[in-house]
Amino acid sequence: MSKNKINIALLLGDPSGIGPELVSKLLMEDVTNKANIVLIGEKNIFEDGNKITGNSHNLKFVEDFDEINFKEGHKFFLDISKGKNHNYKLSECSKESGES
Repeated sequence: MSKNKINIALLLGDPSGIGPELVSKLLMEDVTNKANIVLIGEKNIFEDGNKITGNSHNLKFVEDFDEINFKEGHKFFLDISKGKNHNYKLSECSKESGES
């Protein structure tokens, strides 16, 4: 008898902070395979975190929450960038990073 996975939503945090890097590292941990994960943020910020860690993840990217179907996989990325893809400077507070 298999148990249902719990659903967990993660935010990337401040795009000019260490959140994207930490999430990239967290997704490499085996424990994340025991849950359904929805990562919420801007795709380019997550990719910047992956560049720092050197990690690559097999996430299904969606642009609407209704596109998430855990029967099709257990790790999704809800891209909220809506095409804006702003470039944020690391370790520098800005109006744009606060709004993100």
